[in-house]
Amino acid sequence: MKSLLNSHIKFYASLCVFVLLGVTIAAFAAAGDGYSKLDQAAFDARSGKLEQAQATLTSLLADKDNAVLAGYELGLIHYEDGELDKAIPFFKAALATAFPGPGSGRDEKALTALLNQETDAAKIRYELGLLCQSQGKQDEAAKLYRDGLSIIASQGATYIGVKKCKSCHFKQWNSWRKTKMALSFESLKPGVKSEEKGKLKFDPNKDYTKDPTCLGCHTSGYGIPGGYVVAADGDKAALKQAKDNAGVTCEGCHGPGSRSIEIQEDIKENKRPYTFAELRAVGFQRTDVRSCTPCHNTSDPGKEPGYHFVYEDNRTEDQHENIELKYRQD
Repeated sequence: MKSLLNSHIKFYASLCVFVLLGVTIAAFAAAGDGYSKLDQAAFDARSGKLEQAQATLTSLLADKDNAVLAGYELGLIHYEDGELDKAIPFFKAALATAFPGPGSGRDEKALTALLNQETDAAKIRYELGLLCQSQGKQDEAAKLYRDGLSIIASQGATYIGVKKCKSCHFKQWNSWRKTKMALSFESLKPGVKSEEKGKLKFDPNKDYTKDPTCLGCHTSGYGIPGGYVVAADGDKAALKQAKDNAGVTCEGCHGPGSRSIEIQEDIKENKRPYTFAELRAVGFQRTDVRSCTPCHNTSDPGKEPGYHFVYEDNRTEDQHENIELKYRQD
């Protein structure tokens, strides 16, 4: 009887996943053409076709299903070039479209206290960004706006940490952990890469592991629910969360995995075929030049104005081993 009950529980759990997946994929398919245009335009913007990309994204601002993400991508083009004055209007307009109603009325202290919660994570960053902008804190406002839109673009998924990825993708993890991306957090520690730091006018003996200007690119998910946190001494939960997100992890390139892992576990359990669209619909990202340019841009120390990251010249230098995915159909 117990065995039969467990079988029924497994069956209905799988059925729920399929039903929820069907709803998500249906919604994704409804805007599928827009999504493909968005993805292509975002890629083109970082691949030498800027004017073409901007024209496509601007046209998508009139499409209610894609206006928010189109505005986000238009803002990112300028944000990655350090042009905050041009990025902020796009970010702000996109968030105003996503959240057209009145704000919560919370003050800066109350909103800041809510930054780690998953509920209303994007809206909280939007409201806090508005307050920062009104106080002339343009850098903080731009980052909050960008983070809020990043959460929307990831379909509300949160970070789960590299150990969860390792449990199913051990071979990828095992090759990744030896890369510069995996070890990027180590370079923030005193005495590590001293010569390189000296050339870039950094103090080689200084501890940069709590510097917010560094953590955004040397960790994963900093400022996003579930992502890297600066843990207080003795806070075991926060220390674990920090350890799981130190360096550029799987989620640093593929996006937060709280929603895609449910699909991946279902695929593994039922040994069923799947396509990338299923994962894309819940925030999983295909790695391309867009995975790199949030950090490898003109704000990267040592880079000159006008610097352009050449993805094809760098993609094979520091990535994990690509393992054939057994059930992938495309």
